Order: sequence, then structure tokens, then C-alpha cells
Amino acid sequence: RLYFSGKKPDQKKKIYSYSQVDGKVSQESFGLGVDRNPKPSPNGKYLAVQRQTEAGKWNWHLFERGTKYNYQLTFFDGTEIQGGWEPGEEYFYFSTSQPGTEDRWNSMLGRVLVSEKFIEELQKTNFLYQDFKIDSGGNHLYYLTNYDNNYEVYRLPLVSKGLPERLTMSQADEMQYGFWTFSNY
Repeated sequence: RLYFSGKKPDQKKKIYSYSQVDGKVSQESFGLGVDRNPKPSPNGKYLAVQRQTEAGKWNWHLFERGTKYNYQLTFFDGTEIQGGWEPGEEYFYFSTSQPGTEDRWNSMLGRVLVSEKFIEELQKTNFLYQDFKIDSGGNHLYYLTNYDNNYEVYRLPLVSKGLPERLTMSQADEMQYGFWTFSNY
């Protein structure tokens, strides 16, 4: 299935799917609000969707495919949000961010235990998260985060719940920082 957002006349944007088997288009998201950025679960049972609130903020909603059953997954009203499924679709990982002071963000990275609708906070930072990817074993969450408009790749261990590891260093950062050793003369 291919998922996309679309808008019928006099309606708000919703999520649709296209079946490559029979060519049918089906509406996947229902209810109030503008929907975007569909994230189907690995086995296709669920569809996580970003939904805009009346105040113009965003949260994640979960739709059980083939039914009209849905509920709000997150309650943080972010201006920037990201999300992705772990391979077993037991957890949906997400970030929510709002502009803070002095060009920084107020961001939170968390996960939802889908069967229990339980939200667990994993970390809070002043960085903006982008482009989530969880490895096929469900061991690490890879993401981009920015600081002073430099995007760097990080890896967060999900099983051990350790600290994130920075995997890249931008040229801008290398120009700003440096450690030098001098030999004795």
C-alpha cells in the first residue's frame, strides 16, 4: 500500500491509501483536524498520523486499519514532531518540539506502549529531532538533531536505555572546536 495525504473539496486534509493490487483508494484517517505524515506499522495493522490541533500544534494519532477506531497517542502539542515504529510494533517512538529561548528548542523524545497507551519519556533536550529510523533489530533509534543549524546523526540505544551517541561531526563544528597538542621545544 502507498499512503498519502489528500483533501476533498470542503474537507480538511486526511490520509488515504492506494492499493497496488486492485488500484483502489481508501480513506484511512477520520475525525476532526488536518492529518499528515502517515507512518504505517510494520505489519500494517496500525497507522500513526500527525494531526493538527485547533491551536495549530501537532500530535500523533493512531488508527487501527480496517476500522474507524482511533485515539490520540501524544498530548504535547509540538510545532515540530517526528515518529517511527519499532519492528515489533509494540512501541511507537516520537519526539515533540517547541521553540524555546535563544534559538534553542524545548524537545522531548518518548515512546508509547501501543497496547497500554502508556507514554514513557526517554530524554529532554534543547535540540530539534529529525528523520527517525529504528534499526531492523529494534536495538537503536537513529535520528538527526540540530544545533546552530548543523544537523548531526545520533544513535540512541533502546534496549539498554543508555545515552545517545553522536556519530557524525560537521565541518562547522570542526571549525568551531579543536584540541591541539604541542610538543615541548
